[in-house]
Amino acid sequence: MGKRPRRKNGTDRSAAQKRVIATFKKAVLYANSVMADTVRRAAYQFHIKPGQSAFNRAIADFFKPPVFEEIDSSGYNGQIGSTLIVSVMDDFQVASVMARIEKGDGTLIEEGDASLLPDGSSWMYVSSVQNSTVTGTTIIFTAKDLPGHSSTQTKTIS
Repeated sequence: MGKRPRRKNGTDRSAAQKRVIATFKKAVLYANSVMADTVRRAAYQFHIKPGQSAFNRAIADFFKPPVFEEIDSSGYNGQIGSTLIVSVMDDFQVASVMARIEKGDGTLIEEGDASLLPDGSSWMYVSSVQNSTVTGTTIIFTAKDLPGHSSTQTKTIS
């Protein structure tokens, strides 16, 4: 074993180092909030790997936002009740998925929450507003995980 390295007097951490430290502090705060909540702690405890704690699992979850796999717009025809389906994965759990439908010029047609399908990774949005011009319509899905991180996926219908 060697002595612990010490910073030289007058040297500051770089901006990148400060960002990493700040992010890790936020991850620890999130993990502490999970440990204080018996329901969330039990959920993380259920998904740990050998040698891992619920605290470590919560920290790992903090660093990984949801990832989109595919947007299926084949069920969307602009009519009320037509469907959009998106596959979203997270290393722990996707908490919510929001859909936004816009005209080609960016004007909002509608937006709302998607519903989780029984397969556990697909979410469906059912349209509630008529859209007479489907071509050029932009579909935007935003997924959030339990730590509150979000990812966005966009598809333009051609």
